[in-house]
Amino acid sequence: MTENQWVMNVTKFSSNPSRALEAAQEQPVLVIRHQRPHAYLVSAAWWREHMTQLEENKARIAELAGQYERSCRD
Repeated sequence: MTENQWVMNVTKFSSNPSRALEAAQEQPVLVIRHQRPHAYLVSAAWWREHMTQLEENKARIAELAGQYERSCRD
C-alpha cells in the first residue's frame, strides 16, 4: 500500500468487493493480479473531478497551441 492508494489482490477483491468500494470512497484502490496492476477502482466523485480537470487542461493546451502558432506566423 502506498500513501495515496489502497492495494488489494484480485482474489480478495472478488471475495469482498464491498470493502474495496468503501475504500475507493477515500482513495483509489489498485487491484493486482499475478503481482501486476490489473485495475483501479475510484469513487464517482474522484472520476468527475479528474475528468473535469483533464478537459480543462486539454482546453488550455489547445489555447496555448493556438497562441504559439499565431506567434510563429508573426
